[in-house]
Amino acid sequence: MQAMIEKFEIFSDEMSESKYVTYLVGISIFLAPVLTYLSYANLAAFVLASPLLIRYSEWWVKELQVAWSGYLLSLKAKEHHKYVTSSTKKSSSKIRITPPIVKYTPRDLGDSLAFKPLTISKKLTLKNRMIRAAAFGGSTVNDLIDCHREVAKGGAAMTTIAYACVSPDGRTFKQQLLLNEEHDPDIKKKLKSIVKNIHDCDCKISIQLTHGGGFADPSVCPKRRTIAPSSIFNPAAMNWPTEMTMDDMKRVQNDFINAAVLCKKVGFDAVELHCGHGYLLSQFLSPFTNRRRDSFGGSTRAKGNILNRLKFPLRVLDGIREKCGKEFPIFVKFNVHDGFDQGIQLFDVITAAKKFEEHGANMLIPSGGFVSRNGLYMLRGNVPLLRMAKAMPGLLKTVATVLLGPLFVPTTVFEECFFRKEARLVKNNVNIPVCLIGGITSLQTIEGALREEFQCVQMARAIIRKPDIINDWKTFLMPSRSKNKLDDHQHEDGGKEILNSQCSHCNMCVVSTLDPTLGMKCVERSF
Repeated sequence: MQAMIEKFEIFSDEMSESKYVTYLVGISIFLAPVLTYLSYANLAAFVLASPLLIRYSEWWVKELQVAWSGYLLSLKAKEHHKYVTSSTKKSSSKIRITPPIVKYTPRDLGDSLAFKPLTISKKLTLKNRMIRAAAFGGSTVNDLIDCHREVAKGGAAMTTIAYACVSPDGRTFKQQLLLNEEHDPDIKKKLKSIVKNIHDCDCKISIQLTHGGGFADPSVCPKRRTIAPSSIFNPAAMNWPTEMTMDDMKRVQNDFINAAVLCKKVGFDAVELHCGHGYLLSQFLSPFTNRRRDSFGGSTRAKGNILNRLKFPLRVLDGIREKCGKEFPIFVKFNVHDGFDQGIQLFDVITAAKKFEEHGANMLIPSGGFVSRNGLYMLRGNVPLLRMAKAMPGLLKTVATVLLGPLFVPTTVFEECFFRKEARLVKNNVNIPVCLIGGITSLQTIEGALREEFQCVQMARAIIRKPDIINDWKTFLMPSRSKNKLDDHQHEDGGKEILNSQCSHCNMCVVSTLDPTLGMKCVERSF
């Protein structure tokens, strides 16, 4: 037995870290049912796996802590929702209630704030206050055009192209837009086509600049090398990315700047710098994924460390502002909560918001969640676990998703405007427009948010469900509307109810982000 262990330790030392994890997970998933009934095999497997367990115990404990804290957050959200919707308002524990957005039903277009224009800069005025949020729109240029033309024709003031990657080593899926002329000589032509099609529909268009960082897919990255602020395990690809060097940081910073300049040249009306959802710039901001020991890091959650973790995202923002000019609109989407306890804190959020404003952001979009950990925290609602598992590449990831999904991707109950508490805090601490995002489904909610002095809203699923919903709302408020129309939309308090998006928050549309070949569509739509 000792000889077997020595041989296994030699074998272990020769294996890469990613292969360790693959081996360990594979052993656990495929042999566990058999080992349950074979006591001698159980003992042998434990002895064989001991070197792996010892070497990775610290990593595994941290991953379990993160997953468990996300699961507890989902339970708290459920308890909060149950208390708020309960008629008795009785609870066995003290619950901090977040006041809801007070809904308002406008009498007509003149009474509506949602259809008032919004000037963001000298070069950008939106025709109304409703923007299609950055969400997957398709895996080809034609798919993107079809998706966003539908949004533009539906009345949105602006639509946002999501997940446009700035560097070859930052892609999270093969078909992702790569804003790099050296690697995609046709990218300028593709982008011009997208912009023209949207502008022809009297709609503005923004594009989200991102880099996957540690979340990137090594199978589509050069030399299978992925980079991150720190070498923290990536559950999506089951690997450890390489900690970024100063040369890596300078290169990626330039990639962001060049991508923004390219987008401005081809006619985009704004860029959205993605500092949220666990992508590279978000990884710098989160103390869980940024454990650097230099001036760009700080894994402890002391208030001063956020200034170090902000340095790289701010350098990117500064570079874009310098090269694109003072008047070119730059939006910044960033996390107010990572979806687990060891992530960004509220005092970090306030500091980050003020710094983004100080460094030239035109608008802030407070969001939350981490794609590689508690990934649906940013969406809430149903978790279509089996469909997600089926869309996963490879049998190992499919089985792991089924077995571990309930813990690592817990169901967080849906309620409208679920980031409202943190977004209000951001709004009250800056002097630039703040856009509310996170589960907005009705015009009454939008009107209520605007009356709280949010300047606009972003929606994704509501528009995916009904791309022409904004035009429907506008028509409903027109003076020439039929009185009979009101009969079908009586509000529960006796007033008039504006059409709801009818999105059930089933989140089946999320499956297409795991398998881009499926295309973006709402499964509940009749066409």
